[in-house]
Amino acid sequence: MKISNLGTGGGCPYWQESSLECKVTKGGLYLPMPAHVETFCRNENFIQCHQYVRGGARPGFSLADDQMSRRRHHRMPARLALRLLDPEASDQEAVLCEDARAVDLSLGGLRLESGMNFPVNRKLRLVFGDDFAVPSWVGEGEVRWSREASSEIPCFYAGIAFTDSHTQEAVSRHLGLPL
Repeated sequence: MKISNLGTGGGCPYWQESSLECKVTKGGLYLPMPAHVETFCRNENFIQCHQYVRGGARPGFSLADDQMSRRRHHRMPARLALRLLDPEASDQEAVLCEDARAVDLSLGGLRLESGMNFPVNRKLRLVFGDDFAVPSWVGEGEVRWSREASSEIPCFYAGIAFTDSHTQEAVSRHLGLPL
């Protein structure tokens, strides 16, 4: 099964453009109305879609697509404020980005949205904002992939893998999931 938006950062990973079908449902079929498709499926607003939130947030749900089924942890939509720090710099030079966001979150990592493009294997210190279950939590992660978003504003996405078990525990608490 090919999902047209998978990995592009442009729309819902469950939207199948070729059949105008939403693959988030299990054991049924959901054909969204054209207004819904334009509002949610084809852009970053998909994290607000009732089907995505209700169906995609089920632990253990995955598509039968190679790229989705290779994940160890299910992604949950998020909009969490983050500050990014260089773990190897002094305090004065440590801040890399003040206004990054976690777009989705799992026990293994997160998808980051920021104005900076980080190279693969770059280590980062992640400072979660007040909207996280443990405000001001400082975790550690490593960039696994990075790409530019299709946008007129300079915006980049990066896959961050957590490199410390304590951050996994804090994310587990935030998501209400067992480790």
